[in-house]
Amino acid sequence: AKKIKEKEEWGAGLRSFESLKEIIKECMDAGYLAKTDLDVAAFAFWSFVHGIASQVIRDRVIMFSRERLNSIVESSFDFMLNSMSKERK
Repeated sequence: AKKIKEKEEWGAGLRSFESLKEIIKECMDAGYLAKTDLDVAAFAFWSFVHGIASQVIRDRVIMFSRERLNSIVESSFDFMLNSMSKERK
């Protein structure tokens, strides 16, 4: 894979990351997510989703049946969100 050396070379990815940050900030402001460094939270979500996608695309999930994998992916998202969520009062 080609390395991205300049920001201009990765416009779509940077726009997507900025959109993700905006959504996370809105969730933090609304009390759905614990307040933390926005870049840290966005990078965590970004990396989490990218990791799952990479494993599925490369078929590195053969230890699970297709039906079980779907359940595991959905439950993983729930786990990630619950881990970062703030209890609303």
